[in-house]
Amino acid sequence: MDKDRVEGYAYIADLLQKRCSAAESCKFALCLIMTTKSISRLSSPNSEDFLGNYSNIAVDVIPLLSELSLRLAGVRAAGAKHIIKNVIEVGKKWGQVSLGEEPNSYVDDLTNRCISIWQLMSTAPGKYAVEVVDIAWANLIDGAYHILLEAFSKIIQCSTEGRALMSMDHAAFVSSILPKCVMDEIIKRVSSSSELRIENHSVDQYVSASRVVPRMGRQYVDQYISAFYFDEQVRLTWICLFFIQKADNLNSF
Repeated sequence: MDKDRVEGYAYIADLLQKRCSAAESCKFALCLIMTTKSISRLSSPNSEDFLGNYSNIAVDVIPLLSELSLRLAGVRAAGAKHIIKNVIEVGKKWGQVSLGEEPNSYVDDLTNRCISIWQLMSTAPGKYAVEVVDIAWANLIDGAYHILLEAFSKIIQCSTEGRALMSMDHAAFVSSILPKCVMDEIIKRVSSSSELRIENHSVDQYVSASRVVPRMGRQYVDQYISAFYFDEQVRLTWICLFFIQKADNLNSF
């Protein structure tokens, strides 16, 4: 991998961790607000409860702000525009009537990007807390799943075999970002001068990728692909019950 790409991934990895740190700090700010509210009530129980009203708004807004910020950071780091463009450019294969034998090349692109970012995040000791690195990795993978969902939803004409290809692509990505697979790939890269390497780092200095349990990203993709096989009435019921908040992704149905 060329030097420019390594530097680009390093920038993305650092920016992702900064954004995740900022998003998580919102929760700390909420704790300070609630603590100040409690102290204010103890010292002036009869005073106008302006801080109480403000804290109630903060309780409603800050958790949502933090969650959306984390999700946006992950989606951007995973390269949403590039991956969606590549999925759409698969073109006629989505409408083919024969079963594909291998996943599409964009799966390798997405996997390599995620592993490269983890490799760079896991070799910066002391710069960010371990918890921040884990949060960044979890939201990167969650963002990747949401990108796949968005990309698949843009394929309007898709055969049954095309849906099977989507399932194959999704399964290939899921298996490629398991902790063991991530570390095996990093060891392979470190052992090869032609792949991404970090100077002065040995294999022992890489932190094993944590096992990610996405919020709903993986399930969204699974269920979106599976819904194609439902009859119309079941499909409409499924949309109403589970995906009313994902209406933009369901237009292709």
